[in-house]
Amino acid sequence: MKGTETLETKKTKFLRVAPSVYRYFEILPSGKKAKGTGSYYAYYWRGGYQIKISLDTEDLKEASLKMRKVRAEQDRLNPDLRGLTLGTACDKYLTGRQNLSPSQKKLDAEAVRRIKETFIGGSLQPLRVIKPSDCEKFIAELRKLDKKRQPTNEPPSVSLRNQIVSVLKGICELAVLDGAINTNPVRLKQVRRPEPKRLTPTWGEFLQIVERVRSEALDHLSFDSADWLEFSGRAGLGSAEINALTWQDIDFEKNQMWVYRKKTKTNYLYTLHALVLPFLNKLKKKNKPVPTDRVFKVRTPREAFYSACRALNLQAFDLRSLRRVHISVCMMSKIPAFVVAQNQGHRDGGALVQKVYNSIQPEFVVSEMARLKEPKR
Repeated sequence: MKGTETLETKKTKFLRVAPSVYRYFEILPSGKKAKGTGSYYAYYWRGGYQIKISLDTEDLKEASLKMRKVRAEQDRLNPDLRGLTLGTACDKYLTGRQNLSPSQKKLDAEAVRRIKETFIGGSLQPLRVIKPSDCEKFIAELRKLDKKRQPTNEPPSVSLRNQIVSVLKGICELAVLDGAINTNPVRLKQVRRPEPKRLTPTWGEFLQIVERVRSEALDHLSFDSADWLEFSGRAGLGSAEINALTWQDIDFEKNQMWVYRKKTKTNYLYTLHALVLPFLNKLKKKNKPVPTDRVFKVRTPREAFYSACRALNLQAFDLRSLRRVHISVCMMSKIPAFVVAQNQGHRDGGALVQKVYNSIQPEFVVSEMARLKEPKR
């Protein structure tokens, strides 16, 4: 009942020793003074809710100082959200992420599912009792799941681990903004992903792949697959950009075309060059399209590409490697990185081109280093 100053058990009494400061006392035989035991607690009522928090000290003076700090922190919170559970906070977080792409929503949903299933204490525990050490232990104990969603002995991939940390941090940050908790208990940092092995076909291998797909063409779509692959390697564009391209986006008089970058939801001008312009002219003459037609009817000829690589006994290239084919040719032609970046719609002045997409072939390095001569005295 509100206003109660003693909470009795069989062996102890919970008594007030200072304003809003309480402590448990052992019940001793009559005539003897009760003996205090354990830490002091901040105990009071606010908005119809009972607030009881350990002050983690057995010194009364220190407890009184801590109580003022605790009360100031608690008064900033929304009392109606004091009982907010981890599971409810997860659901609120997902509700605010509905405008994201389907792939990102799928990643968020998987991270939330892992948090609800395996977080220490379960999804029904109040969010306010979660400590930084609980978050660290939860992440340390994460494991890969098999097909039946049973944990294995292997740790999760770095990308999944980082995704779960990001979602958990976002859930708690949203709770801080809503006034459910004072501070975000997630102190974990992102782990750097290992540098992937990026394989890039040489120009000759790229042409072999295209010719192989075209030679095995049985219908019109198979020819379109070969054209799609050839354009990707020649222009250095990805699947989303190629699939959105229509003939009215291409201006043959100005040697330019508008490219829609789905990732950033922006359009930028791409300058047509010697690798692309003859190919597009030939394709237009063959198809005789109307301006609103898509340049390529095939969406993503992934299987045709992989089949050609296997048939030619080449390395395990992927479709993204075709972008690196174009950029590598540009860099070996000594086109400045910032110019290549501008034509690819990058805004970093060429940093991504040099770090990720540039893959200079060993033969080119050998030929260039052969030009080195000993300087004169």
